[in-house]
Amino acid sequence: MKEKKTKKGKRKFRKIITWIIIIALIGAGVWACGGKGGATVNMVETATLETGSIEELLSVKGMVESEEIKTYFAPATGKLATVAVTTGDVVNAGDMLITYDMEGLENALLQASLQYQLEDGSYQGTMADNKDAEQKLKEANTNIAVLEQQIKDQETYVENLQAALEAMQVNKANGVTQQTMQLQKQLLQLEEDPLTNAAKIAEVQLALQNLQYQSQLIETTGDAVELEKKLKEEQERLIGYQEYLAEMKAQKQEASMGTLSDFQKDSLSITKQLNLMAYEKAQEDYDTALQGIKADFSGVITQIGVIEGMSVMEDIQLLTLASNEKVKVTISIGTYDLEK
Repeated sequence: MKEKKTKKGKRKFRKIITWIIIIALIGAGVWACGGKGGATVNMVETATLETGSIEELLSVKGMVESEEIKTYFAPATGKLATVAVTTGDVVNAGDMLITYDMEGLENALLQASLQYQLEDGSYQGTMADNKDAEQKLKEANTNIAVLEQQIKDQETYVENLQAALEAMQVNKANGVTQQTMQLQKQLLQLEEDPLTNAAKIAEVQLALQNLQYQSQLIETTGDAVELEKKLKEEQERLIGYQEYLAEMKAQKQEASMGTLSDFQKDSLSITKQLNLMAYEKAQEDYDTALQGIKADFSGVITQIGVIEGMSVMEDIQLLTLASNEKVKVTISIGTYDLEK
């Protein structure tokens, strides 16, 4: 409650003094008139007048409110170990208000850490396997294209060796020459109408090339035994190409199954990131809870909604603290009070 001074009484005081002076002057005049006629003189008591101020105290009602209020929320999900205050308690800045049971948070942090390590290891292993599969797939595709062409060329070479060997074995060297002459004669006839006989001309030209190649082989190999040896070597080479081609095709199939799509890569990356975020959040919660809830300033606990041993969710309201240092006073004065 506050007392208020008013100057209203000063004006009343001045009016009273004025009337006293007037009455005193009237009395003095009466006395003077009586003295002249020989009447009895009346004695009048006088007093020394003083001027000053009169103070009046005015009682009014008001309200005291804090200008700094803070509501505390749970920084992490967990079990509360201690709640050191109740409603109405006065605390100082830095006082510990609430602490967490760290065992549960430690377990949550350990679980998140292990889960992240497991997922990270799986991710690294999967990506390494995928890289290996992609390299094998690339190798297989390159080798398959080369091998198919090599096999085609080798098959033609072996066929020519076989034909040369057959010609040598039956002593058809002259027959080759005769066949060559016949084909050349046929080619001349066909070339009289090249547009109509284009396909046949190409067939005859290919036959001539084979006969010419057979003649060269007969001349360079010397005898049938040497040609047979050469044929066997080239046949083995052809088999080697074919086996390697089959191996590369199997490698391609296996590598294709082990190669990840872009969607699968993105999914694995997202899963890894989510586990990392969960681990970082668990670490942050642990570090925050370890500090406990402390008073940021001196004041009074005006509300509290938790008790010791209670499990709380993150962001749930815990208590409210109002400063007892930063306060304001609000009073209400009516018109009637001001007229006093």
